[in-house]
Amino acid sequence: MREERALLYEQAFVLFALAEAHRLLGPAAGCAARANELLECITHRLGAGVGFRADTDAPAGAPQLANPRMHLLEALLAWAELDGAPHWRRIAERIVRLALECWIDPASGALREHYEPRSRHCAPRRCGSCGLRRSAACAAALR
Repeated sequence: MREERALLYEQAFVLFALAEAHRLLGPAAGCAARANELLECITHRLGAGVGFRADTDAPAGAPQLANPRMHLLEALLAWAELDGAPHWRRIAERIVRLALECWIDPASGALREHYEPRSRHCAPRRCGSCGLRRSAACAAALR
């Protein structure tokens, strides 16, 4: 059965796996072409608004998750290092801007798990399930 719903979390891991396969198998394996196709799909289906939607089924204006975007950032940086094509770094920089504007709590420096994009500026989600967390992986990627 084919899954038609696009989930950024899963697609980010596939993009990262393609980078590792490209590193191990070389250009002849065709991983770069598949990664570029997947990135086009991600930007087309999930690229609307501030950042990338985490799920094509998510309603407009729904709180967004930082975690899938952190994994996408890691995959983009892996491809930027391997490939050198400017689009990998350009999209990674877009996610870093989103992180700096929306995910990081200015008072504590913690990373928000959820955020609500509000035009160009973001604010923490005001609800009981929202919390702050620290992520060494994201912090390292943002450097």
